[in-house]
Amino acid sequence: MGTKAKKGSQFERDISRTLSLWWSDGKNDALCWRVLGSGGRSTIRAKFNKETAGGYGDLTFTDVVMKPFFDLFLVECKKGYTKDIDPLKIIDGKGKTNFLITVYEKAEKERKFAGRRYSLIIFERNNHNSCVMFNSKIIEALEDYAGCYNGKELLINTGDESFYIMILENFLYWVTPETIKLLLEEEH
Repeated sequence: MGTKAKKGSQFERDISRTLSLWWSDGKNDALCWRVLGSGGRSTIRAKFNKETAGGYGDLTFTDVVMKPFFDLFLVECKKGYTKDIDPLKIIDGKGKTNFLITVYEKAEKERKFAGRRYSLIIFERNNHNSCVMFNSKIIEALEDYAGCYNGKELLINTGDESFYIMILENFLYWVTPETIKLLLEEEH
């Protein structure tokens, strides 16, 4: 297993624990975990129009109590890629496809196949904070339930779509599990 794969696997485990503790108010660190094969099996099966329950993205729920989060979001995780994860390259990347946008587009394909509502990209550059990236389409709904976000954020407009990037810890402080549940109820 290569260094990036080891780094990514550990990052997925760490994020699983972080999300589990957030969802359970610090009581349980095992409500979600890495998807078996991190999407590989579901990707192959999708080519033959076969679904794989809970097999999309990098993380899934292991306890039904956290299912609402994964009904709303397909989660894709990236660790490292410090030179590639540069939001400014969306603006000045000289025509090259941006790494973050490529990751988002891949997640969107899986999200649609999985029947989730939004893609959530969680990434961490080396020696930096974990961040979250999501399409701006969800921001109004989040603000309806969680109030206006008052922390640092980066709004990126690619011309076709807009994305928010913020520190994961701040996102989890702002958006509560109750926010997710209310948002799901509204969309049903």
